[in-house]
Amino acid sequence: MQFNAASGQSNSGSDAWDICYRISGACSGSAPLAECCSSHCPLRSRLHGIRLVWRTYQQLLTKHPWKVQILTAGSTCGISDIISQQLIERRGLTDHSIKRTIKMTTVGLIYVGPILCKWYKYLDQLVVGKTKVAVFKKVLLDQFVLAPCFLAGFIVVTGFLGGLSLEKIYLKLEKNYTNALMSNYTVGSCSDCCPGVEYLPLLDGK
Repeated sequence: MQFNAASGQSNSGSDAWDICYRISGACSGSAPLAECCSSHCPLRSRLHGIRLVWRTYQQLLTKHPWKVQILTAGSTCGISDIISQQLIERRGLTDHSIKRTIKMTTVGLIYVGPILCKWYKYLDQLVVGKTKVAVFKKVLLDQFVLAPCFLAGFIVVTGFLGGLSLEKIYLKLEKNYTNALMSNYTVGSCSDCCPGVEYLPLLDGK
């Protein structure tokens, strides 16, 4: 589709006007299409803002990969707990456990982030390539080598942060480990996007 600068109209006629208006929901019908889609379109401004944030994040990730990935894991774990409490458990703001959210964020910062950063770096060195076979090997190693050890460590760390004794942590492992591991395999490789989200119920476990 080409824009005719002389007439201020798109070669595709009123369709372009309609698309821009429908998407943004706020474009002025009296503004020329080029002006609408450049300076007056809220959607374009929002997309530019998102791209700017993403580009800044990528630059920081390149300069400080270790720090940025750990902070990302911590914030992701905290957000996943908020989502769990509000959308899944439907506790509401009054019953929201801030203590649990802080605990989950801490687990992301001191355990999930460092472990996953090191693991995936090692995995890329161990299994080279991006073919389907390479990806399949990585998934197998991730689910059957990392997951069992990662889960055990997760229960121990959350128990320690919760002030449990070694005896109670052991009992918690005995009670929750198998079910949580099966839940991980049922959910799938969810830790890639929301690390630890399948283990959230363990935070309230006794």
